[in-house]
Order: sequence, then structure tokens, then C-alpha cells
Amino acid sequence: MRKTKAVILGVGNILRGDDGVGCEIAQELLQKNIPGFVVIDAGTVPEDYLNKIIELKPEKIIIVDATDMGSAPGDFKVISEEHLNSFSFHTHALSPVLLIQYLRAHLKAEIYFVAIQPLNTAFGQSLSPEVSSRIKEIVEFIIVLAN
Repeated sequence: MRKTKAVILGVGNILRGDDGVGCEIAQELLQKNIPGFVVIDAGTVPEDYLNKIIELKPEKIIIVDATDMGSAPGDFKVISEEHLNSFSFHTHALSPVLLIQYLRAHLKAEIYFVAIQPLNTAFGQSLSPEVSSRIKEIVEFIIVLAN
């Protein structure tokens, strides 16, 4: 069995415009098929994948999601766990903080939360050009972070 270097968890709702950016990034990474990376497009139910992530025992976990940070659309950054409660998430039944706390209780992995500023999260919309134009850059950032 191959060692799992990193799990990348894309979160969001593809039916709500830029909220689906985490899923889009997961799809881009899946196409790259990087050895040692397990990429999960979790949609709006990241909690459904917790046991799978724990079984994989990755060195790193990177959660990618649209987050209202009050910055320009498409901006992205790693947000520390202690600052996550300061931000707004649109489509989650489970808080990202609780998700991270659960993973920390079961794993010794480094955990990163990559937040991407959405422009539009209205139902029935597609990704905005502002967010879509940053996807390749964000994917490359995640690859570097995961290595």
C-alpha cells in the first residue's frame, strides 16, 4: 500500500456559484493524479469522509473551501484553526473548526485550511470569472503546501 503523504479535501456546493470552488479545485487535483496524494471532493458533507481520512493516516490534511474573508474575490490564504470562527461559511452542516478538532483528536497530521474568497454564492450560479481565474494558481499553491 502506498503511503499517503497528503489528503486534500475540497468542500463546497457546486450549485451555489463560488461556494463550489473547493470542489472544483479537488477535481483539478484529481486529474493530476499525484502519487501520495488522496484527493476527496466532499461537496457539502466533509464529515462523511472523516473515517476514510483517519484510515489513510496522512502526514498532511488540506481542507479547501470558499470563505468570506472580506477580501477581493479569488484571494486565498491559509487560515489558522484559532481564527476560523471569525469567518463566514455558506453551506456547512458541520463547522470547519469541529471538523479539524475531530481530525486532530484522531491523527497527528499537519492540518491546513485554505480559504478562498467568493464573489457570488447565489443558488444556480457558476463560478465567477474572478474566482475561476485563480484556480490554477491555487492548485499549484496546494501542491507546494502538501509536499
